[in-house]
Amino acid sequence: MPDNGAYIAAKHGVNGLTRAAAVELAGTGVRVNAVAPGVTRTGKTSAVSAEVLQRVPLSRIAELGGIAAVAVWLCSTQASYVTGSILVADGGWLAGWPPRAAARGRPRPGEPCQSSSSDRARRTASSRESAPSLR
Repeated sequence: MPDNGAYIAAKHGVNGLTRAAAVELAGTGVRVNAVAPGVTRTGKTSAVSAEVLQRVPLSRIAELGGIAAVAVWLCSTQASYVTGSILVADGGWLAGWPPRAAARGRPRPGEPCQSSSSDRARRTASSRESAPSLR
């Protein structure tokens, strides 16, 4: 998505606020958590492209009931020791599904690396040269 800096900043703000509030309120018995859903079926996402679905390991978008179930679990006694967490329910999107990795030129899991030993030696040598000296 182009020009989504404000959206990304807001997401980071929610994560930080969740953690800070969890620490501040833990002594009162209040637990604070957040749910970070992936692409979820709504009126605005009914036309999700096949390209987006290829990037989700579960190959589908979430249903509202599935995301709601995550929130209900966080409120339950089964999650009584969970606080300050951001529970990601994104179908594996952030796990780095192979099509995303391949798009960045990285090999997929199980595929051999395409770089040669001379490439690795050159990268290692150049990283040593650019590393700051501690002397």
